[in-house]
Amino acid sequence: PISNPFYTQTNIDLLRDAMRTSFRNKVISAVARGNEGNQSFSLPATLRDEWSLTVGAHDRFGNRASFSSYGQGMDILAPGTQDIVYTTNNQNTGVNAYTDFAGTSASTPHAAGVAALMLSHVNVAHSNPNNLAPEDVENLIQMYARDVNNGVNTFAGYDAESGWGRLHADSVVSRVHKPYYTIFHFDHKNLNANFINSIADTTIQVTVTESFETKLPSGTYPTVDRHKLQLRMK
Repeated sequence: PISNPFYTQTNIDLLRDAMRTSFRNKVISAVARGNEGNQSFSLPATLRDEWSLTVGAHDRFGNRASFSSYGQGMDILAPGTQDIVYTTNNQNTGVNAYTDFAGTSASTPHAAGVAALMLSHVNVAHSNPNNLAPEDVENLIQMYARDVNNGVNTFAGYDAESGWGRLHADSVVSRVHKPYYTIFHFDHKNLNANFINSIADTTIQVTVTESFETKLPSGTYPTVDRHKLQLRMK
């Protein structure tokens, strides 16, 4: 049963449509898991997992904060107790306009900030196919999270209490690199029109005389019509 009066079926349908549309347009949505301290239903956190990065709160010891909801697709934990989160105070515009902050609403901006750092590193205009997609960002954040394994409620790897673990900005951001292989579509508006017309109907062979690490063995590679493969060397 849905107890929150805001969660009418009409509102749920509208929210689901909004989240699905955002995901399809490559928008990364970081959402708070909630502050009920249990596995309760919460929107949009408990909609389809791939639509959002769902964030719970951890305390100064790195364990799930007692108030943080969990389960139902929670992805990671981030700082969320008042002894470790200090931020601007929108109720005070003075010189010392800062205050402590707690809750999964305090945790979620940490994850959103890390996602923004990742996107800023690999971000080509006009929706370039080599940019990070929302699922890339979520997968990398999960992959390089610090596992929470206290042997009581959390275990190695994914678990309902802590998701994939604690957000670790340095680990994930330091592993984001621009792609070694860049795919260009010849109908892309940024490519030279004369260049497009000259090879649009031809097949080009690329010969690699020396293997590039383990990523590109030597050999001859026929490329697909109307596409170009560019190798970015270190």
